[in-house]
Amino acid sequence: MAAPPVAIPIPSDAVASEERPRKLWREILETSILTIAVFALARMSVQSYRIAGTSMEPNFTEREFVIVNKLAYLTREPRRGDVIVFQHPDAGTGDLIKRVIGVPGDTVEIRKGRVYINGLPTTEPWPLIEHEYDAGPVLVGVDKLFVLGDNRADSRDSHVWGLLDRETLIGQAWLTVWPFGESGMIRHEQPAIQLTVPSS
Repeated sequence: MAAPPVAIPIPSDAVASEERPRKLWREILETSILTIAVFALARMSVQSYRIAGTSMEPNFTEREFVIVNKLAYLTREPRRGDVIVFQHPDAGTGDLIKRVIGVPGDTVEIRKGRVYINGLPTTEPWPLIEHEYDAGPVLVGVDKLFVLGDNRADSRDSHVWGLLDRETLIGQAWLTVWPFGESGMIRHEQPAIQLTVPSS
């Protein structure tokens, strides 16, 4: 009669040595997947942008670096005073940074360099390089924006090429990161609209 099979125990050291490489590879794989996921999420939510040109002086200077929040307008619409980055209306010519002046439903007019919204003069709380010119009136339609540079003397914007399509928005300028001495959160203040038109 044949002897019954006997289970021969494997030494615990041998089991541990076999498990160790598998555990190491699993940890490497999990770490790699997590790193890729974090990187992809970061790319979808923020983007760095280098200021080129002088159209947003004195508030944003050439070669300044800002971080753009690409998720800012997923849950809300752009507001007057927001500083935004968007694709140039002429495709293939790079991205631009400007300030939102008019939103859908607004009638925007510029008289001697001063902005009027729906026939009422505005006071813009941010510093400007002023320039006297006239434009409009222009009715801002659905999914459109009227944008201007803060340097009114040297900015090609809605007063030159017309209304901006909302779909070209990349995001809201969120944080200045370079130069370090000027780093910080970017303020988005709304212009004050006078409730009455001055008599003179």
